[in-house]
Amino acid sequence: MIGGVSPACSMSLALCLILSGCKIQRPEGSSADQPKDPKAAAAVAPRVATDRKVYVKRVIDGDTLDLADGSRVRLAGIDAPESKHPRKAVECLAFEASRFLKELVEHREVDLFVDSQRRDKYGRTLAHIEIASRYANGELVERGFAIVYRARRSDRDERLRSAEARARAKAVGLWGPHCQANGR
Repeated sequence: MIGGVSPACSMSLALCLILSGCKIQRPEGSSADQPKDPKAAAAVAPRVATDRKVYVKRVIDGDTLDLADGSRVRLAGIDAPESKHPRKAVECLAFEASRFLKELVEHREVDLFVDSQRRDKYGRTLAHIEIASRYANGELVERGFAIVYRARRSDRDERLRSAEARARAKAVGLWGPHCQANGR
């Protein structure tokens, strides 16, 4: 017995709450999982559950995609070259990174694992994507189509850093002579 309540009694209470459909709600005005920018908060896509299968409707660029349920996902822990940024020129290998991600996940069901950071400053869900035992975020980095995003920690940083070290050692993609000569 803990705190005067038996384990059997605690289990019975928990089961009753579950069966009655009771939910634990956050206090009104709670800022958990909300971006700091009010404009971004207004544009937050539907909440994405963790660790589930989702259908990728469209790849936006080398590190962003839209799901069939209307959610926008930013691949956690990586930064792919920009191809659609309103204030930046198209970066080295941006189109190749987008093409690779499209071929890997677009119009397919994937496993989505929401990162502990949950959302970026634009309200996008931060997630790791796997398809048929392939880790999309890691493959983009290992092939040199993305770098490890160091401004924010990710649940799989060590795995991504190892992939980046292999890409650098092989001088592939962004680590190759063409992109290095052009300042990426």
